[in-house]
Amino acid sequence: MSGMNGSSPRHGPPVALVTYSTRPRGGVVHTLHLAEALTRLDHPVHVFALGDPDVGFFRQVDAPVTIVAEPARAQTLEARVFASIETLTRGLAGALGDHYPVVHVQDCIAARAAVALRDRGAPFEVIRTVHHVDDFTTEALVECQRRSVLDPDHLLVVSRYWRDRLAAEFGVDSTVVTNGVDAARFRTPAAPGTTRTSPLRPGGRIGADRATARPPPARPVGRRANSCRSAAPVRVRPA
Repeated sequence: MSGMNGSSPRHGPPVALVTYSTRPRGGVVHTLHLAEALTRLDHPVHVFALGDPDVGFFRQVDAPVTIVAEPARAQTLEARVFASIETLTRGLAGALGDHYPVVHVQDCIAARAAVALRDRGAPFEVIRTVHHVDDFTTEALVECQRRSVLDPDHLLVVSRYWRDRLAAEFGVDSTVVTNGVDAARFRTPAAPGTTRTSPLRPGGRIGADRATARPPPARPVGRRANSCRSAAPVRVRPA
């Protein structure tokens, strides 16, 4: 049987993509694009995130998702981070089971939650993509971030700069996987010798050697989510 786009059938181990929020932040956006790319390849994938199960992500997601109800907002950043790690760990404990041998994370909170479950005997490996290192100021948060880099089974980075920096600051090896570009979100280059009106300022012009960026179309808020407030979540897949 062919995949959704005529690709090969489902293959490879199921992958859980875990992120710390449903809001439009860098690691979250990366997570959703990765999930949708794997879905287009007909690869089994499921997104898990902290947020409001009744609201869902900031946009429609063309992949199965589960939202773990986020904790009440604490007064300090340190308290919020550790409350989020604890809540996400509890939510994932019943959701992941032994269904996902690969868990991929892209932030400190998700990394710490996944590693905590792995260390309790959960049968999966944690892959961590490091986009950057935050400049935390409290000793507890600095250590939390350090563990989120040192403890995963595999590290990915988006550039040689971050590979070298992690090696220098943390003494770890990592694999460079550069960020991709979704060509469908940009216009094709203008024909040689022509100019095009720039969307960046009124009346602006750009030369033929520069492509004009096109803002992505507005998308409705997704509500394909289920709550982890009590029982183990039910897997939700798009129709």
